[in-house]
Amino acid sequence: GPMSATRPVRDAEPRRETSAPDLSDQSAVGIVNRMISAAYACGASDIHIDGSAGAQSAAIRFRRDGELTEYARLPGHLRPGIVTRIKTMAGIDVSERRRAQEGRIDFIENGPAELQLRVITVPTRDGNEDVAIKVFPVHDLLPLHMLGLRPSVQAAVNQLLASRDGLLLIAGPAGSGKTTTAHAMLTLLNVPGAKIWTAENPVDIARPGMSQIEVNEQTGWDYAAVMSTILRADPDVIMLSEIRGRETASSAIEAALKGCLVVSAVHSLSAAETIARLLDMGVDAFSLSDALLGVMGQRVVRRLCARCRLPSRPLTAAEVDALLQEYCDGTRLHAPEIGAEWTRQYGNELKLYEASGCDVCGGTGYRGRMGLHELLPGGPVLRPLILQRRPVSELAAAAVRDGMRTLKQDGIEKALAGDCDLREDRAATA
Repeated sequence: GPMSATRPVRDAEPRRETSAPDLSDQSAVGIVNRMISAAYACGASDIHIDGSAGAQSAAIRFRRDGELTEYARLPGHLRPGIVTRIKTMAGIDVSERRRAQEGRIDFIENGPAELQLRVITVPTRDGNEDVAIKVFPVHDLLPLHMLGLRPSVQAAVNQLLASRDGLLLIAGPAGSGKTTTAHAMLTLLNVPGAKIWTAENPVDIARPGMSQIEVNEQTGWDYAAVMSTILRADPDVIMLSEIRGRETASSAIEAALKGCLVVSAVHSLSAAETIARLLDMGVDAFSLSDALLGVMGQRVVRRLCARCRLPSRPLTAAEVDALLQEYCDGTRLHAPEIGAEWTRQYGNELKLYEASGCDVCGGTGYRGRMGLHELLPGGPVLRPLILQRRPVSELAAAAVRDGMRTLKQDGIEKALAGDCDLREDRAATA
């Protein structure tokens, strides 16, 4: 699923705290414009307007770095006007209040912020509606090198993206940043010499230089139909926002084998599980093993604010041993070797870090988000295992033997580096 492109960390301009809204201008237009500008200014990914019936006031909340906080409470009588104003901007039927509706807003304020917003209105009770708005800052598409890939993974991904053909998958649960990663990859591929087609549902981020198709299952213009059309339209690169079923998976593999580079997201919990998932859908194992360049499994965690994060006391030998045990568990890695690597990389006294809070991060202790990744390479290591339909644990074990670092391992190293906090990494990769 789509994730907000978290804004690049600009140390020069501390993130402004969400200031209390100026309610002197009570017009719906003024309130909505200020709300959207404030959401952008503080790097929010979503805006929620809650319409609980009979309440004296309406809450407007922003999601920042994954956490919801209240931005404003408005007198209840202003709410219908605000909802109507948002629906009008989003091209949604104002008179229809009994079913959910979706629309989009291109919000170009007089400032530098060019935003695209996706709006969903949901009927609650007594004729009220809730509004959820997803914020996509057009200029804040993150480049690949800002997603937090470890250097070896970054190099491997760059190499895979240089392939003229093959299937590259991005795997993770909803909200794990798959859309962000796919678009970062497309940015690298978006050169005048390449024809890029995308099939998305919906098109979250409009991209110049690419031909983007909005998939619509209701009208029969589904992924399979779109794919068969694109394949006849001389593509170099195809991005699918999601592989859900056998037909889409098979057409993605077919495109990869016909000389196209195909990038797609799959809902699954790990890189190895993704392969099992595709085989369960009924795709041809032989074609899959031929087409697959690799699978990147990922999660997203909050990045600790570098200004105020607090280091723990140095870890004791026993604590370091326990962490090494957790890191090497189920792999053929040797704890003493990994321990020596950690000492070289993070110093003699290993520490973990936790959130504190300062004016730069708005008192939260976190600033932006980053990915945890595992890259499962296709090719000779996996091919025989795919053909024999081996279980997930065997696929994963083979990849780790071949040098893959797992999501959990990536999380532990990023915690030792002070990028994120280990509790959150464990929760994300559990």
